[in-house]
Amino acid sequence: MSSGVSFKTSNGVTIPGVGFGTFANEGSKGETYKAVRHALKVGYRHLECAWFYANEDEVGQAIKDFLKENPSVKREDLFVTTKVWNHLHRYDDVLWSLEDSLKNLQLSYVDLFLVHWPIAAEKDEKHQPKLGPDGKYIILEDLTKNPEETWRAMEKIYEDGKARAIGVSNWRIEGLEYLNKIAKVKPQVNQIEIHPFLPNTELVNYCQKNGIVVEAYSPLGSQNQVPTTGEKVSENPTLNEVAKQKGCTLAQILIAWGLKRGYVVLPKSSNPARIESNFQSVELSDEEFEAINDVAEGRHFRNGLFQALCVRTGGFYIVAISSLQIGTQAIYVVMMYIAVYPVVITMRSSNVYEERSLGIYAGEPTPKPNDQQEKSPKTVPSSRLYFVKQQLHVQLAYDIWWLALAVIIISIVEAGSFTRDPVIYSVFNIIFETISAYGCVGITTGLPDQAYSFSGGWHSLSKVVLCAVMLRGRHRSLPVAIDKAIISPGDYLERVEEEDAYIRMERSLEQGHGNV
Repeated sequence: MSSGVSFKTSNGVTIPGVGFGTFANEGSKGETYKAVRHALKVGYRHLECAWFYANEDEVGQAIKDFLKENPSVKREDLFVTTKVWNHLHRYDDVLWSLEDSLKNLQLSYVDLFLVHWPIAAEKDEKHQPKLGPDGKYIILEDLTKNPEETWRAMEKIYEDGKARAIGVSNWRIEGLEYLNKIAKVKPQVNQIEIHPFLPNTELVNYCQKNGIVVEAYSPLGSQNQVPTTGEKVSENPTLNEVAKQKGCTLAQILIAWGLKRGYVVLPKSSNPARIESNFQSVELSDEEFEAINDVAEGRHFRNGLFQALCVRTGGFYIVAISSLQIGTQAIYVVMMYIAVYPVVITMRSSNVYEERSLGIYAGEPTPKPNDQQEKSPKTVPSSRLYFVKQQLHVQLAYDIWWLALAVIIISIVEAGSFTRDPVIYSVFNIIFETISAYGCVGITTGLPDQAYSFSGGWHSLSKVVLCAVMLRGRHRSLPVAIDKAIISPGDYLERVEEEDAYIRMERSLEQGHGNV
């Protein structure tokens, strides 16, 4: 039998701790019906559904037949969840989505109604997702950035009693914070993917601290959790050793681990034996619980070490930049700006034609014969120190004024976005994006729940300015002056060469006199 663990939402609704997921049940038509009927027979009272799963009709028929055959079990004893899909985020579409789900489920209300993803897309005339020429969803940028219209519909459903609780799915901390600001009825549940390879500790802690019940889908691990290595939760030796010593299945161990961490778990299966075993109660000792935690935290440490040592280039990051400490982000800004200069300084210091741009001769007075005797050793400038000072002055400040101008222009253009969301559109994030573009690095703080960069949410003028910054940065490793090898002969070139020759001759004579 199940452990009987349950969790209570902020509005007092009780959610059974172990639910039954109905997504992608293997097999032909009718497999979902069989799986749900068997799950209800075993003792599951929590069913996790969604409009997108396209099998709510089978779930509804299974519920109806089970209740008919078991009159001692009432509809009130069941906890049924459904979700609204991405292309149905407009106010009327949210209402339509629930009505369509209720019709298929053959119910008058659901216990929990969730926004499936924090991404809004267009729909066609048949209430199906509208696809673009590339075969992908057409994203509604305005509704994705500001889901207030969607949430008002969710609140209407809650007020009408058609959902006992409302919440979200796959939302991150930033999205939850924004939703809490605009919500009259705050989200009571957040359903996210959680397992030892993806513990989501920070998000879980945030939800629990703010009175949001967490539900874990894929608690037994994803099929391709680590595509680059092929590593799977089911093949982890530590987890399997805990299960072996406990004398139970790995699935039972992972379900017990999730319950002990304090959230609802939603395993799924179409295999009758697995459906039964997943519902069996298992208690983990503190040692067993910590052993599983070590697997999750150990991977977290390795991921952090990889990010700390990897190349500062987009595509090598496995942790969101926006989730890093602000001090770390500040260091990234400095490193992105100066990264190219050690190479550039070495290259330019070897170019005779750029001696003046490097400051080697600039304003250097001709020393008097007795200067070295009159000055103390401490006051005589070192040539190496002088060179470094000139580099800091000439090289590091070479483009900084252009960057400052770009940041100011972008900040003015994005003033409306800053007023709406001062945290995401902060001046620091704009500086970070600008320096990343200048350094041609490609890393970004990103946008909450979006798959594109922070600048992807800017206005067109800001993007044009950023492109100019990228172009400027792309040429920063080129010589400051034009190479003499490609300059046509002329009076100016001859005059410059004569001046350089005179300066070198004067310095040679001075050094010769100093050695006499």
